[in-house]
Amino acid sequence: MILAGAAMSWEEEWSKAHEASPLKVTTENEAKWERYWSICAEQYGRDVEADRALYEAVVDHLVREGRLRTTDAVLDIGCGPGTYTIPLAQRARLVVGLDSAPGMIEELNRRASAQGLKNVRGTVGRWEDMDGSDSDLVVCVLSPAVRDAKALLRMLSVSRRDCCYITAALGEEMRTRNELWQKVVGEFRPSNAYDVRFPLNILMERGLRPDLKHVSADFNTAARADVVISNYQAYFEIFTEMNEEKRTIVKDHILDRSENGLFHRKGRKVLAVITWGH
Repeated sequence: MILAGAAMSWEEEWSKAHEASPLKVTTENEAKWERYWSICAEQYGRDVEADRALYEAVVDHLVREGRLRTTDAVLDIGCGPGTYTIPLAQRARLVVGLDSAPGMIEELNRRASAQGLKNVRGTVGRWEDMDGSDSDLVVCVLSPAVRDAKALLRMLSVSRRDCCYITAALGEEMRTRNELWQKVVGEFRPSNAYDVRFPLNILMERGLRPDLKHVSADFNTAARADVVISNYQAYFEIFTEMNEEKRTIVKDHILDRSENGLFHRKGRKVLAVITWGH
């Protein structure tokens, strides 16, 4: 059954949502996004370790559902520092992590090596430039690489068997970013571009019978305040010209919420996990 709102074109609505998003990737800011992701890769990797239970729960779900098997080759689109690449590699034959930010691939390779994983292959590149795949499972998690129907449906065309698309259903981890946006950029108008209803309904309209599962966990991380400040300053360079006044705003905001040189974040994350196959 198609969810409420089937009279609209889900493909068009998803495209409009991304176009309206203040965070959209454009040809003008793509290089800035890649620079930011490379800069924050190391801290991102530490945060991933702190949230490991959530990501392992997702992988456990894929195993239970038969979407992930020990003999599988997996493609992880927009892999970041190996958020899912690492736990997937612990349950699969091979995992290729694809990301356009060189710093993220460096961090992925470092973490895989530290854990003694020989079946991880980090690749710098763009999803839209890939011309084929030998993957049994193709995964995309919260990545702008898959932001429209064409990119979503292409996942199945390069998979021999299964696909998995994961997006945020509910979470508080972006609270600090949103507070700073108001101070540094201006009014923050959130977009629903990553709402699960878009990919879910697009897949259902095409008769692919996707399965939807919600996975949740609490998070509690601590990071050096100076690193958090530097990362946020680099982040806002994507959206505005960062003068000394704005850099000071970011610095003071983080330091006011830090203790003993550490910035703490805690809350609850809920992920929507969509799986489908041939």
